Amino acid sequence: MVRKSYTLLCIVMLAVMTAVPFFIQSAPSGVALAATQQATQPAVQQQSVQQNAPLLQAASVSGVDLILSKSHISQTFQIGSTVNFTLVVSNQGDTAAGGTITIVDNFPTGLQYTSFTGGEWNCNPASSAVYVPTVTCTWTGTSLAAAVGGVPTTTGPLVLSVLVLKTAFPSVTNQAQVNFVPSGSNPDQVNTVNDCANYNGASGNTCPGDTVTVSGAPDVTVSFPNPSQPPTTFVINNPTPITVRVSNIGSADTVGTTGLTISVPPEFTFNTTQPALPSGWSCPTLTGILRVAFTLIRSLRWLEGAQPRILP
Repeated sequence: MVRKSYTLLCIVMLAVMTAVPFFIQSAPSGVALAATQQATQPAVQQQSVQQNAPLLQAASVSGVDLILSKSHISQTFQIGSTVNFTLVVSNQGDTAAGGTITIVDNFPTGLQYTSFTGGEWNCNPASSAVYVPTVTCTWTGTSLAAAVGGVPTTTGPLVLSVLVLKTAFPSVTNQAQVNFVPSGSNPDQVNTVNDCANYNGASGNTCPGDTVTVSGAPDVTVSFPNPSQPPTTFVINNPTPITVRVSNIGSADTVGTTGLTISVPPEFTFNTTQPALPSGWSCPTLTGILRVAFTLIRSLRWLEGAQPRILP
């Protein structure tokens, strides 16, 4: 899709006076700033837990047989939000699993692991402020009992919290696997094929993991499209045009007013005669406050209803 952008032309004049703030905002009837790639928002109904976790059925396995279920709350994730995945290990065999049980979660680049909760689990790393591709969690128990009356026994839940990044759009799949190392003379698993999260041997995709839909978000930037601007030399009392381009490089359209604030040093003022603004933009008053050397303005980001801010 063609990049959507608008170019604004502002003229400044060199004069010794107080800085005149300048604020451009969309007119009440202005259009939304379209995304570079339109977000595809499938109509989905909110539900409490994703329904792709395997159902625990009556055990008919002789020996140790562990399975891993993985689910999440909310059908759709929002970029920038922190969400939880819940993992539970079950023993559907007729023999206790005596040994070390671990879960290895492989996070895609769109999900940044932040922390875990679960009284029966220890995770490495315990928390992270940056993206890590793999988290390994160890169950603190020593033996997971055999299924009772055909009903599998389970560990306590392990909850992994993740931050949803822009690269997760429009959907992302989180894969995980349970591993078992028997202790002493305890028997090993009789079946490891079903150790991946939400294993479904009846489907073509036997290891589906946990897939979620991610809604898009706008990402508005400001740039100077003319390589010669902003100029490095000004002439006193000579109006100089400055062209600023506002673009949405995000995955969803902006909603409501998109504001742009531009400032000049105290020695500059805005020319009272401004060129025509592009469709959807208005400049009701030359007010605003920008203390700027133009080269310090790099980009402007609109963060889900928050006020725009100049990024360093």
